[in-house]
Amino acid sequence: MSRNIPLSELITTLESLSDMMQSPMLMEASYRLDTVNSALYCLEHALFYVRMYRSADNTGDGEKRRQELIDDSEALIKIIREGGLYP
Repeated sequence: MSRNIPLSELITTLESLSDMMQSPMLMEASYRLDTVNSALYCLEHALFYVRMYRSADNTGDGEKRRQELIDDSEALIKIIREGGLYP
C-alpha cells in the first residue's frame, strides 16, 4: 500500500515524520522529493511545447521517435507522481 502512495502525500508524510522524530535525514528526503516534484512540472511544460512541435522529417522516423519520447515521459511522470510502480 505505501509503495503506491502519491508523491504529494509522501512528501507531506515525510515532513510530519521528520518533525516528530527531529530527523534531518527525513527532512532532507522530503526537500529532495519536493525538488523532484518541481522537476516534473518543468518536464510537463516542456512536453507541452514538444507536442506542439511537428518534425520536418519526411520519413516519419523522427515523428515516431518524438511520440515515443512523449509517451515514455508521460508514463514516468505518472509513476513518480501517483505511485503505481508496484501492484
